[in-house]
Amino acid sequence: MANLNPLALAWVVYALASVLLIIVGWRVTRNWRPVVLGRLLRVWLAVLLMTPAYVEAGINAVAPAWVVTLFIAAGDGLEAARIGWLPLAAALALSTAVILVGALVQQLRAPRGATGHAN
Repeated sequence: MANLNPLALAWVVYALASVLLIIVGWRVTRNWRPVVLGRLLRVWLAVLLMTPAYVEAGINAVAPAWVVTLFIAAGDGLEAARIGWLPLAAALALSTAVILVGALVQQLRAPRGATGHAN
């Protein structure tokens, strides 16, 4: 750990904090009804925390997309922050589609009249 450069150490701390937040989010939402709402919120939290984005075009450095979006939008406006919010929006849209299709498939596969928690 003594040989870790400050950037690598910051990423390790961020990753551990993100995993802890995801665990807390899972524990809070695991019994929510409808079930699909809890799944969506858990996935959105993970996507929000774990989606990377390039800090600047042409520079090989990444940061969490929400951080890139926040700082660039505050300084240069939302259009300039596209480098951060586009990957985040794409990841959120894809994850939402996967959860909703999964919920639909689960609902269609459930036997008629079943009283399970397939919603």
